Amino acid sequence: MVSQGVWALCLGGIALAAERFIRPPRRQDLTRRLAVGSLGQLPPGSSKHLKHRDVYLFHGPQGLYALSGRCTHLGCSVLRTPTGFSCPCHGARFDLAGTPTSGPASTPLTWYRVVVDPQRRVWVHLDEPIDPGTMTRS
Repeated sequence: MVSQGVWALCLGGIALAAERFIRPPRRQDLTRRLAVGSLGQLPPGSSKHLKHRDVYLFHGPQGLYALSGRCTHLGCSVLRTPTGFSCPCHGARFDLAGTPTSGPASTPLTWYRVVVDPQRRVWVHLDEPIDPGTMTRS
């Protein structure tokens, strides 16, 4: 009776492995360009957290800019604070420009290219990290 149970578990494992071989798992969304919305939905002084990609988008006095929401220490999601960002995992803190101000992180948060197309749609290009001085003028 015990041996039948063991055989059933083995066959179930083989069936599961065969199913995964035949039908690979669903792919994650690998798009590296995020559609954020129209420029009119992001008035000056506003910000938006794109949670599904952990990116913060800001419309500051200088224009539009986007920062990674991942701590550069060990990759935890940072939280927005009135003075910048804080990492709940190990206590790293960053200013509003993503520069580390305390804690174990020594590398700034990544800035991404932001583009406004002719239809005034805003896009964040995750495959194009930029220097912090480069913003999309709105």
